[in-house]
Amino acid sequence: FFFFNDTATTEIYTLSLHDALPIFSRLSEQLGPADTFRLVGQVMERLAVHVAEFQGVLVNYIGDGLLAMWNAPADRPRHAVLACKAALKMLAELPTLGEAWRGKLNQPLLLGIGINTGAARVGNAGSSRRFSYSPLGHTVNLASRVEGATKYLGVPIVITGGTQQQLAGELVTRRLCRARLPGIDSPVDLYELRGESADAQWLARKECYEQALLHYEQHQPQAAYEALAPAYLDLPPDVDPPGRMLLERLRVALQSDTYTPIWDFPNK
Repeated sequence: FFFFNDTATTEIYTLSLHDALPIFSRLSEQLGPADTFRLVGQVMERLAVHVAEFQGVLVNYIGDGLLAMWNAPADRPRHAVLACKAALKMLAELPTLGEAWRGKLNQPLLLGIGINTGAARVGNAGSSRRFSYSPLGHTVNLASRVEGATKYLGVPIVITGGTQQQLAGELVTRRLCRARLPGIDSPVDLYELRGESADAQWLARKECYEQALLHYEQHQPQAAYEALAPAYLDLPPDVDPPGRMLLERLRVALQSDTYTPIWDFPNK
């Protein structure tokens, strides 16, 4: 059976290990099957702890990732905040896990976490032979695509506008773009989830970035470039990938009479 609750929102939260250059398949080739299983098992154990800590439901492990949801089967007030805080705690686990595997890994462990809030149909998505209590629908598909967008944007936690609206300023976020994700027709607003606080330098860059993004979306590329470029003049090239991406888009826009402010992302 399935049930659909149109009065509450189901929070879908997906994540997976990833690294832009040594992707997971390359990492597993380096470690071999035995150590790969050990590493994935240790990582998933720690991540699952934080799903439970923040009152989520662990739905399934999917390869080197997992799917969890909030607000089903029981109502969870502030469920978007709970999912985001779980994600932040997961991210905080990486230094300790990476240190434990430093002798066998030649790169840091990275997470990509996508969070989306919306209505979903939740129930037995399995069969009479194997019960599988799972969510289905657009909300789930979008969450998966948002997780994939973390690789492209170069930030570990990306949330949708539907989630950001429910945070009520309790956590620090930065609007990154309005994007069209693979397999999803309608554009969606994407935000970086920074944490419960942020340092003054990051907050200053956030202000410049969001002001420039607004100019860019209003087809004012020169004003956007002037708002953004000074904040990145003295930064190392590997700091703040979204800012570098927006700068490059602005350079292209300044050389073109027409451009679209919607970011099109490659396949996951």
